[in-house]
Amino acid sequence: MFGIFNIKKSKTSEDDTQKNISINTTSSSQQVITKSNLNVLINANDSDPDDPNSFNISQNNTDELNDTSNILNYYLKHSDTQANIVKDLGDLSTGPAQPILPAYPMTVFGRQNRSFNAKYYNEFKWIEYSIERNAVFCFCCRIFGCSSTDHVFTKSGFTNWIRLGTKFSKHSKLNAHAATQTHLINLAKMDGHNSSKITGNILCQVSNAHKDFVLKNRSYLKTLIDILLYLGRQGIAFRGNIENKDSLNRGNYLEACKLMCEHNPQFKQVFNGEINYTSPLLQNELIGICAENVRSMIVTEVKNAGSFSVMCDEARCHKQEQMSLCIRYANKFEVFERFLGFINVSESQNAVSLVTAMLLYLKVLKIDDIPIIAQSYDGANVMSGSKKGVQTLLREHYPDAIYIHCMAHRLNLVVIDMCKHVKYSKTVFNTLEAIYVHFSTPKKNKKLQDVQKKLKMNKLTLSAISDTRWVCRHKNCKAVIESFSSIVEVLEHEVEEDNDGDVSRAIGILATIQKTEFVVNLHVMHFALGIINVLSNKLQNKMETLGHAASTIVGVIGTFEENRNSECFSDLWQLIEEFSDKQNIKLELPNKNLKRKRKEPDLLRDYCLSTTTGAEDNLNLIETAKDYWMSHAYFPVIDAIINDMKTRFSVESLKMAKSIDTFLDLQYDKDSYFVNHYKILLKIEEDDLKCELKVAKKVYENQKVNNSKKHNEQLKSVISYDTYPNIYKLMHVALAIPISSATCERSFSSMRRINTYLRSNMEQDRFTDLSIINIERELSNQIDNEQILNKFSEKERRMQL
Repeated sequence: MFGIFNIKKSKTSEDDTQKNISINTTSSSQQVITKSNLNVLINANDSDPDDPNSFNISQNNTDELNDTSNILNYYLKHSDTQANIVKDLGDLSTGPAQPILPAYPMTVFGRQNRSFNAKYYNEFKWIEYSIERNAVFCFCCRIFGCSSTDHVFTKSGFTNWIRLGTKFSKHSKLNAHAATQTHLINLAKMDGHNSSKITGNILCQVSNAHKDFVLKNRSYLKTLIDILLYLGRQGIAFRGNIENKDSLNRGNYLEACKLMCEHNPQFKQVFNGEINYTSPLLQNELIGICAENVRSMIVTEVKNAGSFSVMCDEARCHKQEQMSLCIRYANKFEVFERFLGFINVSESQNAVSLVTAMLLYLKVLKIDDIPIIAQSYDGANVMSGSKKGVQTLLREHYPDAIYIHCMAHRLNLVVIDMCKHVKYSKTVFNTLEAIYVHFSTPKKNKKLQDVQKKLKMNKLTLSAISDTRWVCRHKNCKAVIESFSSIVEVLEHEVEEDNDGDVSRAIGILATIQKTEFVVNLHVMHFALGIINVLSNKLQNKMETLGHAASTIVGVIGTFEENRNSECFSDLWQLIEEFSDKQNIKLELPNKNLKRKRKEPDLLRDYCLSTTTGAEDNLNLIETAKDYWMSHAYFPVIDAIINDMKTRFSVESLKMAKSIDTFLDLQYDKDSYFVNHYKILLKIEEDDLKCELKVAKKVYENQKVNNSKKHNEQLKSVISYDTYPNIYKLMHVALAIPISSATCERSFSSMRRINTYLRSNMEQDRFTDLSIINIERELSNQIDNEQILNKFSEKERRMQL
């Protein structure tokens, strides 16, 4: 490697020093050295005498450079200095070297001292300054130039500061160099290189443009997916009646996209393009992918659980019979009840068709090979039949799937039977229904609300009496008791005005609700249904277990039995009296002719009789209103509930539930029915199980003393699979057994919100997919639009994704 040194001699003329020396190197490259232009790299004051790579040129060694051969020998001797020269200048990665120094080295020109000035950096962007050379170079010519390029600005460096000048100087060497065609070509090359660092070369630019185009399309599709998921989770309709561009309402989906266009120009550009992927078919495809993503989450959880229970029920929707299929499973002591979908069973509703549809749906989800441990339906014969019912046919495929008659349905039947067989309760609910119908018109409802507002009362929220709406009776009783004053005031005002044809109904309702019979039975029903409502809410809770439900049922029956006495009725009667006094209602015996008291014939008074005559004793006469209504209203309601609950929740029907409750208390010897039923399926070793129960019970009792956690939470902290594998498996099965099919009933509420009469033409697949997105919001909120888009892009699309 060779460098070029330019050494200035004061007494040598330019004519005598223009002789060139060519030096051949091992790399076959040639460089020219001129004696007159050879300068010192580092002067004596700046060099480091201890550095072997540095050298000094002083007055003592100038004789060594008097002739050309000595110049060559001196250069070869110190040739490794060239490495420092190369490092001092810029390259493609750093650009021109433009150091800014406090002061640049001065050079003597006659009587003047001149130096480089940093202002040239601003005037000539392409120049670079070498600190080691104290010279200026042209970066673009040095890097991009060829061998014919001016070597002063590429190799030796320009140091004549007098002639450097500005770009406005006529005799400026920089201006002269900048005007040359070679410089202009090299300058264009440099600009192209700088541009390529930002945008890349042609291939990179094409690749980046394609990448940006794809990212733009993917961002657009992700926004569409987010809009779709929002509408689906909220149960909002997608389509409009007329969706062309001239329509004022193109439907929620397209209108949401239009709104997004106002805030996202990039989205607007794609949406207004030829391909925007908003057609109904692509909507259905994206909805299907999202629903499948939710189902895959459920399937993954079920497979981790290892077993599950099924729950199903039927309901009619727009002349179609829809079967709701739900499952229940437990994982790490957490209970989950999930909705899988609606199945159209309009063609046939017999047991064989229902079971076939159910099994086919499970097979499509690929969970048909996972054991089903229980099944829960309502009490319809087609579902509960012991010979040809759904529960019997399903057990042919899954023998361990015990049948649990939905306890919530059973409890509702208790209430329905009580209302049918107890005389006064029937009158109460018929009157409540009449009040609901009367105030269902806007005009009367507005009057009622105005009166309630004037009296500073809560708004009356009456609902229609329905056998399938489990808590409506208790809510209606509570609403009428709280709003009784406003109801009476509005009815009295209507009777006084006598302006419409419904005044006769108002007269009848007013007369009925102010009777002792209605007031007493209304409070009795409110009291009884309040206790039942506690059990009803518990049975509809997803987290409740069969064992705890059985304990609550026994507790409710015991509560009714304890309250069947005169002392409890006295407390209730006190509330009735306070209410009646407030409403100016007099509590009295019913206004009807009492039966004539039978007396003994006068002719028989002097005889001893050996048979009865039908005469009544005065002790049997009812003297007070309290005693009368206790025996004719309170006791009949309590007795009817107790008897019906004991029948529907018999010991036999709660056999499994009580056994599970015993097992959850870590006991085995008292009741082993639950363990014996599942020990083969779960491969339970009885001897190991007994040992585990003994140890776990002791640990649980020790922790219970110093812990205030609930029973389930404490069991979760004690029982682990590694330590108690048999208990762990059995407890997860116990938690997975359903107590009701309330989840199916809740899905029917969503069904009527989603499949409204305006959307009655919705296809079955779209309907069930939107339903699972809406019902399982917990999982649909976890959907990653990136995954949906990747699944969508697996097929060939017109839009590049």
